[in-house]
Parts: sequence; C-alpha cells; structure tokens
Amino acid sequence: MTDFLFICGAPRSGTTLLLSLLDGHKDLRICPHETHILQYWNYHKHHKTIDKFFTRDYLNTHDISLLTDEASIDMHNQYIQSVYDTKATFHKIMNGEAFIESYHKQLTNQDITLDSIYQTVFNSLFGENTGIYVEKRPLDNEIEAVTLNKALPNAKFIHIIRDPRTRYLSAKMRRKLQIGNKKLPIITKNHNDTNFAVAHASISMCSIKLASMNKQVLKDKYLVLKYEDLQLDPEYHIKNICVFLGIEYHPDMLKQTYFGKPQTGISSFTEKENHSNVVQVNTKNRTEKYYQHTTKFERKIVNCMTWQVAQEYNYDVKKVERIRGWDVLFSGLLKYENPFSYIKNRKEMLRNLVTSSSNISKFYYHDLIDKFSRGIPVGD
Repeated sequence: MTDFLFICGAPRSGTTLLLSLLDGHKDLRICPHETHILQYWNYHKHHKTIDKFFTRDYLNTHDISLLTDEASIDMHNQYIQSVYDTKATFHKIMNGEAFIESYHKQLTNQDITLDSIYQTVFNSLFGENTGIYVEKRPLDNEIEAVTLNKALPNAKFIHIIRDPRTRYLSAKMRRKLQIGNKKLPIITKNHNDTNFAVAHASISMCSIKLASMNKQVLKDKYLVLKYEDLQLDPEYHIKNICVFLGIEYHPDMLKQTYFGKPQTGISSFTEKENHSNVVQVNTKNRTEKYYQHTTKFERKIVNCMTWQVAQEYNYDVKKVERIRGWDVLFSGLLKYENPFSYIKNRKEMLRNLVTSSSNISKFYYHDLIDKFSRGIPVGD
C-alpha cells in the first residue's frame, strides 16, 4: 500500500504554494487538482448510495475530467486566468479511457471503502508503488483527518495555517471585477448559509482549531506550519518537511513547479511575485490592505471569532470577547456587502452573534462540521 500525504489548511492559506514546492521532489506524486472524495463520501454515505456513486457516477465528476479531459482543463485554465490575472499551466495527465479502465479493474476486485477509493484513483493516475501520493483539499482534509488516518494508517498530514486577517482579505480580494485598467472587488456573496464575513471568519477559526486538535490526536503524523514562516524561510521549513516525510531534500523544492514545469503563483493580491522561487511577501502592505477593504464591524467579527485560536500561534489578533446587539444594528453595510441581503444578514447576526466569542466559535464550529458530515460543501 502506497503512503499518502494530505495537505490541510483553510482556502487561501498557502496550500497551493506548498503543493507546488513539494512537486519538486521525485518521490512525491502530486495530484494536480483538488479532489472531492471526502465530500462525496459523506454525502453518499448519508444517502446510502456509496457503491453506485463510486462504481459509476464518480467518473463523471470534475475530479476526473480535470485530469483527463482537455476541454475541461482549458475551461479551468481560463477561470484561473480571469480570477487571478495569471496564466495557468494545468494540462491533461492521462487518457480518460485508460484511467476509467484502470479504475474499474482495481475497484471491482475489492470492497468500496474510503481507502480503496483513494488507492484506486491514485494508482490509476500514477501506477502502483511509485512513491508518496500527495493530495490537497483545503478544509475537507483537516475536518476528516482522523477518518483518513483510520482508513490509511500510514498517511501523514501537513496543515498550513495563516493569519486570519490576511486570509480573510485574500478570500475577499479573490472576487474582483475588471473596470478599465483596474480590478475592483465586487459584492461579496453569502456563503455557508451566512454572510461573507461570518462565513470566512468561521472557516479560519475552524481550520486553526482543527490544526491544534488534530495534532493532539495524530501527534507525530501531523505537522503544523505557518504560511508566514514558510514565506520567511522556505529552505528551513522545506528541509523540515523532508525530515518529517523521511525523504532527502532537493534544492528544486524551493521552486514552484507543476509536474516539473515552472508554475505561476495563484495570488489574490495585485502585486506579482517571482514565480520560480518563493519570495518574501510584504506583510505590512497586506495588513494595510486589510484595513482598506474592511469595515470596523467586519474586523470585529473576524477578531471575535478567531482571537482565541490565533493566540496559540502568536497571531496578534485583537481580543474581542463578545458582540452586542447595537454592534449589529448600527454597523451599516460591510465593505462590498450586498445591500439586498442586509436585513437577512442582520437578522442572522442578531440570532447567532450576540453572545460571547466562546459561544460564537462553538456554534459555528459545530455547524460547519455538521454540514460537512452530510456532504455539504463548506470551503471557499
């Protein structure tokens, strides 16, 4: 059985950067696109349709088409370019018919279990016993890390975390509209059945909380890494990852690549970076942009939901112990909030936010976990 490495972390936390660096090692087999295996597994487990879905219908999802179908890959590259203003280089990995034939051949000889699905998908892509399989799926992987460890006991996990404030800004700046020579953020949509601010603050809170909780359970199998530390000293932390995985370090791991070819960085910020090597990011500049593109009440929501978990990792998030009714009622529109959602959003805020930060965090943590246990998408 081939070993697995699962990349964990909230969306916009540096999971893609980490994956592109790991691509530089010959013994790591990188899945170039995120899979939704865990989401599908939970959904069809809830509906008692696992066998039918993974025997047939899974082969007709984006998980497979983005690996085997040129038209789907071209559309994905165009989407990446439109959102991030950067040229994407994703390409076809293998022939679709060959993948389906291999998938069916392997799966028909065993029970359909979570470990057999992962093994079958990756063996069909790379062949059996070819190194360590590496897969990233932000938020999903940390939510189900304990489940993955039970299914694949040799698996290891790297969880990258990021300052909740700059991660929040990155999520917001991802939604931009081209006007002349400028790209401006557009109205933010509600997400996870709540407004944008609460949704993304809760995603940061849950991911950082899970980093600590999973580390306690999985111990030496679970490595937690700060995005800011990786940017500051990539060589040190990539060498540390190599020790964690039991592989030799190679200088090519300091270059962002995709199947050995230079990979353009995918960033929500307008400043462009050297795409061959990891460079330090102007954190001060991003913090200033955070204040520029958020309101006082918006920042209060982020702080209230994340300050407790952020403390453990020395993020200087302001302590906000509770949100009061007048904070909600007299907040005005959040930056880029849809005015037509204002009343709906404030009713939801009055119902779930007017309490202590501890109660707010517990409510949204369990709400997110419960949604995903039923196969409802909760990421970005």
